[in-house]
Amino acid sequence: DAGRQLPENGRRVVILHHFDGRGVEDIGTALHMSPAAIDQCLHRAREQLKEEIFALFVGLLKSERLKRFPEEVLERISELERTEDDISKRIE
Repeated sequence: DAGRQLPENGRRVVILHHFDGRGVEDIGTALHMSPAAIDQCLHRAREQLKEEIFALFVGLLKSERLKRFPEEVLERISELERTEDDISKRIE
């Protein structure tokens, strides 16, 4: 899952900043790091998360289930059209 590959500091900083709403200076004080180091850590973590999420998305697109999805949708639309035609014929 995305985020599990982040280094411990990266994960902490992301959680404190994005989920707890803490500022860079506050996080720096809590973790004994400079605000610049926190900014750098956030940047690296975001870049890594983007790559991980992109890889997950590509994997999903390549999965067999998703490959069959358009076919399944078209089959169901076709079934609905046949049902609609049957109903129209019965009404006439």
